[in-house]
Amino acid sequence: MGGLLILNGSFISRKGEPGDFDCLFVYDNATARMIENDDEALELLSYERSKEKGYGDIFCLSSDAVRIFPTFCHLDMFDTDKVSKRPKGVVELEI
Repeated sequence: MGGLLILNGSFISRKGEPGDFDCLFVYDNATARMIENDDEALELLSYERSKEKGYGDIFCLSSDAVRIFPTFCHLDMFDTDKVSKRPKGVVELEI
């Protein structure tokens, strides 16, 4: 699977033992085709499965959705602290 991965939460903090991860995954067209034909691949991107197993929050968008609906697909969803509303850092990487 490939695309843009935006990581947030204790996983990227200085915590000695992070509890979980929070991420937004904007998957590429090859991954979109993969999840259309492979239930296991689709399962890996399941928000419910991730929460059930205690991994954290994974939000997924296709790159096409981001391109077609940019006002709906907020890639900056983790850019502010949820309590203080102040700007904060995240980790973004292409995978």
